Amino acid sequence: MARICPNCGRPAIDEQSQFCNKCGTPFPDDQPKKVVVRTMPRMAETPQAPPEPSLPPVQIYAEPPAAPAPAPLRPKVRAPAKKVPARAMSPESPALPFKKLIARDFIKPMYWLGVLCILVVVFSAISADLAKTGTGTGSGTEPESDASSGDFLSAIPFFWIGVMVFANLFWRVLCETSAMVFAQNAVPAAANDARGGEQEWLSDEEIPGYNGGAADEMVSCPRCGKIVPAEELETCDECGIQGCSSCVRKMGLLKSKWTCKDCFQKK
Repeated sequence: MARICPNCGRPAIDEQSQFCNKCGTPFPDDQPKKVVVRTMPRMAETPQAPPEPSLPPVQIYAEPPAAPAPAPLRPKVRAPAKKVPARAMSPESPALPFKKLIARDFIKPMYWLGVLCILVVVFSAISADLAKTGTGTGSGTEPESDASSGDFLSAIPFFWIGVMVFANLFWRVLCETSAMVFAQNAVPAAANDARGGEQEWLSDEEIPGYNGGAADEMVSCPRCGKIVPAEELETCDECGIQGCSSCVRKMGLLKSKWTCKDCFQKK
């Protein structure tokens, strides 16, 4: 049994040694066996677990004040339609000195009466010229000889024929202008008579074509997939496919019709 130094705890080299080789302490004769007592428990050689991450401090935000409740929507009402005043025709007006315009009701008979007067005047002038030409020649047999010899065209008064044509044309234009003026003056008065002098109040729902201000429905083009308004989709007259304005267009010189790009390339 090896001896152990009671001072430094070094064991002896051999059993016959009497002193410690390190510190020189003599070995006792009857030395009890040294018992080493652990003061700390044995721990497993495992890595220490990392510390848990600390959570950031919770920040408390002040809630914003609640927005006030929106006011109820009022129905939109259009402004009353303005009454169009009729054009008054007073006898004191210098432009219209007559109380009643008879030409407005009798424009067509007056036109035909004017045409008849023009014809009567022209034919009277032609007859007078022919009679004057006949008396100037002396005898009544000479005009017959002139007519038989082909000189009849020289006796026709082309001047009075031109007067008849241009007079009728001018009279027709004058009557048409008067008729248009009478029609324009009669439109505001007729509108006021139909209303009866009352103001019309129309709501948005009563207006034809009003959709409440809603936006047009957006759909996907079946051909290219582009999002377009539903009103923009057109149908090809050849194959029947629908598409937007970029896919289906009106094509053709003599007879234009809706045609898609595929049908146009096939042609």
